[in-house]
Amino acid sequence: MSKIGTAAQAMSVGVDAGESLYVLGERIAVKACDAAGSFAMVEVRKQRETVAPPHSHPWAETYYFLSGGMNMLVGEQRIACVPGTTVNIPPGTVHAFLGPVLDDTRFLSVMAPANGVDFFRDIDREIPPGPPDLAKVALIAARHGLKVFPRAAVGG
Repeated sequence: MSKIGTAAQAMSVGVDAGESLYVLGERIAVKACDAAGSFAMVEVRKQRETVAPPHSHPWAETYYFLSGGMNMLVGEQRIACVPGTTVNIPPGTVHAFLGPVLDDTRFLSVMAPANGVDFFRDIDREIPPGPPDLAKVALIAARHGLKVFPRAAVGG
């Protein structure tokens, strides 16, 4: 009989628990992150006024929408994300969060490897609430291999 895991690897995070990060106007709760950095899962409570410009990064992401709704651009494809929608984004794929964002939009994001959480932690630590210093955000993004593109360049 093979073991699935050990007690040292197992974790449980309650509904309103998890490491809380403030990332460019969003509250992100880290729900899971293994010690080896092979994956992480975060819960995002999307704010109506925040969108993410077209960007890519070296980690894969899978989003699962829990409530509310919004649009995403993945490559050239616009996707209407409503509760129950799953969107898989391979590493290096250009994607963006588009408006309108409905009230109470929440989704889970699973990242593999967990590099995205390190990016979020650096933004939380180095960028205070309020209008962000975009030059500093760009430096942090570059440090994590994240590339930002003009919306017009990807058909958004």
